Amino acid sequence: MKLNILAVLMLTFNTAWAKVQVIHKTLKEATHFELTGLDQWRYFINRDGKTVSVNVQGVTPEELKNLENFKDKRIFKVSVETGVNNAALIKFQLREKMSFFDYQTDSPSMLVFDIFSSEPKPKKLPKKVTVKEFVSQKSKPKSKLARDLASIVSDKIKIGYQPPILGKGGTTKDEEKQYNILDYTDKNYDRFLIADNEINPDAYLKFEQEVLLKFPAYHTKIRPTLDDLDSNKTQYHVEIEDNEENQMTRLLLRLYGDKNYAVTLKTFGFFREKFPTSKYDEILHILKADTYYNLWRKDNKNIDFESAIGLYKEHLVRYPNSPYKDKLAYLIGVAYFENKQYIEALNHFQSISKNKEASYYWQTKMYMAGCYKMLKQTDSALQELTEIENNYPPFAHASRFARGDVYFVANQLDKALSEYNEALKKYPKDLKNASNIYFNSAEINYLQKDYKKSLTEFRNFLKTFPDHEHASYAMGRIAKILDVLGVSQEKVLKANLETFYRYKGTPASYLSKVKINVDRAQSMKPKEALQVIGEIENEAPVKEIEDVKNYAMFKVADIYSVRKEYEKAQGILYKFVKENINSPHLNLAKSKIYHVLTSKINDLVESNKDMQAIQYYLKNKDTWLKDNQRIDSDYILGQAYEKIHLNDDAAKFYEKALSKLKQLDVSDEKRRILNELPIDEDKIHLKLAKNYFKEDNLKKASIHLDNVKFESKLNSTEKIEYNVIKATVNEKEAKYDVALVQLKKLCDFWSGKPELLIEPYYKISKIYELQKNTQEALLWSEKAIKLIGGAKFESLNKDLVREVLKYSAELESKNKNYSKAIGIYKQIIEKFTGSDTPLASIRYSLGKLYFDQNDVRGAELVWALLKEEKDATLWLKMAQENLAQMKWSEKLKRYVRKPAGETK
Repeated sequence: MKLNILAVLMLTFNTAWAKVQVIHKTLKEATHFELTGLDQWRYFINRDGKTVSVNVQGVTPEELKNLENFKDKRIFKVSVETGVNNAALIKFQLREKMSFFDYQTDSPSMLVFDIFSSEPKPKKLPKKVTVKEFVSQKSKPKSKLARDLASIVSDKIKIGYQPPILGKGGTTKDEEKQYNILDYTDKNYDRFLIADNEINPDAYLKFEQEVLLKFPAYHTKIRPTLDDLDSNKTQYHVEIEDNEENQMTRLLLRLYGDKNYAVTLKTFGFFREKFPTSKYDEILHILKADTYYNLWRKDNKNIDFESAIGLYKEHLVRYPNSPYKDKLAYLIGVAYFENKQYIEALNHFQSISKNKEASYYWQTKMYMAGCYKMLKQTDSALQELTEIENNYPPFAHASRFARGDVYFVANQLDKALSEYNEALKKYPKDLKNASNIYFNSAEINYLQKDYKKSLTEFRNFLKTFPDHEHASYAMGRIAKILDVLGVSQEKVLKANLETFYRYKGTPASYLSKVKINVDRAQSMKPKEALQVIGEIENEAPVKEIEDVKNYAMFKVADIYSVRKEYEKAQGILYKFVKENINSPHLNLAKSKIYHVLTSKINDLVESNKDMQAIQYYLKNKDTWLKDNQRIDSDYILGQAYEKIHLNDDAAKFYEKALSKLKQLDVSDEKRRILNELPIDEDKIHLKLAKNYFKEDNLKKASIHLDNVKFESKLNSTEKIEYNVIKATVNEKEAKYDVALVQLKKLCDFWSGKPELLIEPYYKISKIYELQKNTQEALLWSEKAIKLIGGAKFESLNKDLVREVLKYSAELESKNKNYSKAIGIYKQIIEKFTGSDTPLASIRYSLGKLYFDQNDVRGAELVWALLKEEKDATLWLKMAQENLAQMKWSEKLKRYVRKPAGETK
């Protein structure tokens, strides 16, 4: 019988670590899961169609049971299985068009999952204006056809033709606000207040070389706009007649009303073949123009735009008495303007601005000022706005508010701010219409790097205009400013998450999503990383934000780089440099290339692939690394050469890094610290001291040691190197007291690590011996031998052990402690017999001790083993000479002692 999975998990879980709790909330915008209880999260995610599987350790069985019973409109089912290493494998089966998003927070430590709709929230359509409402608001149409159309009321047949006839109207807004899942109760946006102590004053330097994305300025609206055209359309009807012409006309209107634009055009072709002329020609002609117009608004294809504008112009010529002629003429100019064809728009508006009695004369003048503004003809734009302000009171405040926009577009930012301030003083009662001033002033202060003021102004903009069409940009800019100011990454993450959820589908949401994903790219699975890269490339809002395509390209390169996929990052950056030699981002691309190549060299060095690192450098040094000024590059290459014992070459790179570092001013050094590996002068001086010491250049080694100013800031390994070299240099320079101080510092530092204390004890003993302080020398020597005896021999440096024991034996022998010396020599032979360590000199010295104490038999036994040692010829010969000399001496003594006259 199949065991219940929860029962299995309960049996396998260790209650000591099964402490993760799960909080779940069904919110308006997302289904939210918070996992708490661990400081570090070990989990991985697999996505397979609609199923997302999360393997996570530590979730309590009770929480797993609650998850299995969880019901939600976005989740079809939650199931639990045993995952890797007895962890829980939680499977979320999502409903249609749902997305799954995971992230972590540090304080408090949480693992968070959100499930939300992957489709943008649909906008609620504005209310349609009926024929009766339209007729009651406007003067009665003069043409017969227009009167006939206006007389058709709603109890007749209703056909869905809605030409873009202008009314009063306003900006279309979503009836339903986006829901903020984070801090939706904070209407004053106090969550974005920051104290001075939260700011890192140098953090902005890290962002100086980024692609600076300028958000689109919010321009003073000229009413009616193109959106007003679309949101204030009149509904027309054709009265039923029992003939084919009437039926096909009504069919065309129905197809258009159902937004089947392609079918409408095809059917229109059939209609013209059958009815080359028709009593419905006027309405059908504008119907065709509107069909192309709506296709352009939907797909933004220029061919549809040109067709629509051509037909509108033809309509004005063919039907000069049309009651809609002023509106259509105005619509043509506005369409040109919205399509960013400012010269065509200006020419058109100039052609229709001669009649001051025309319905849209002053709107036309406002648009002419807008055209001059976008063409950066500042004086002409200001001249038009001044005329409007002085002669048409209804537009006085709008024309005044627009003056700052003119300077903003011309990049005269200080003048723009001055104009905005003057406008607010002059028209204080019209602040509700001054959203452009609030937003653009905040954006100008951002561009001028006054980040704190910009943050305050974007908060004021959101408080004053919470439902504004540029609110998403303001929220996105706040998230960016928090990052630039260097506040906690938790706060930056929250601001980006809020932008992402609150304004899904907007350019600002895209940028926040990119920021979040780039930050977590290193931990992504390959499949997820490819998906994220595809989204960054394909979803970039190129129409809304200038230069966002290059921004996206650099972010993709960053993802590859942080994931150590260096070849892919290089390919993107190399291609950009080759194809964009005049780009303002060329230096940025090169700096990223230097970063990628340096990172790869560093990885090779850290993996002990030093020769590969050097070969990689040599391959690129005359091409992509030719103008590289990074200091860490030279330092890393110095390490590579040092590790393969090419100390002269290593010193050259360290000297080069030191020279570059000394040439930096304070601000350049701050930039370097933010963008390179943490290397300072002390680290380089220490490396140079080490290399010169290895080459026995004690003078230079000593100079660089003396230049290490902040020993306390060195890491543990560097502190050890510093003290060892300092002690040895001072020892060789006979500065014994200084050397002893350095070595005893090492002893304090390594207290509790006996295997590391052997060398400093040995060196201290040697220095005391040089000072002829025999008692202290013997004391420290005995300490070193005791540590060797108490440690695991396998973990010790064998060369050091042999050297220390040999020195100690010689020291004891010199001080006539022969038995101790013999014991130490025997210890060496015992430890190293069977290894590659040469023992001939040790066996000779041990035998010599026996020999000098007249233990000839003992000496002979030890020296006899020299025949088995490699390279022992010299030592064996010396031993044999000692024995031969002893025998000759004995023979001579006997001869001298023989009585006179005695023969042999």
